[in-house]
Amino acid sequence: MSCVGLRLADGVHNHTPLEVTTFSMTFANLLGSGETISSVLTDTVLDEGVPGLVVDSTQILSPNVVVAVSVGVSGENYFVVIKVLTSLGQTLEGAVQVVVDDAVEI
Repeated sequence: MSCVGLRLADGVHNHTPLEVTTFSMTFANLLGSGETISSVLTDTVLDEGVPGLVVDSTQILSPNVVVAVSVGVSGENYFVVIKVLTSLGQTLEGAVQVVVDDAVEI
């Protein structure tokens, strides 16, 4: 998996294959004064040849995008890349690393 040049928006999100989990990706530091996110253009999962993580939905709560993911293969790392269009016509891209693990914390 080539992640060179990806701007990691919010670090790492932990996920288990049996859950649907959400995380928020912020674009606040990239938006100008009064600028908002207008739409999500694409959501892409980068993997190392082990497909499985699914983006179930994206929701705009500008300056954030809330992403719901499911499934995935335990022990694998994925990157979810979100590309957005802003109210001023910018196209911005950010990524979050998703680590899939079966471990349950008690």
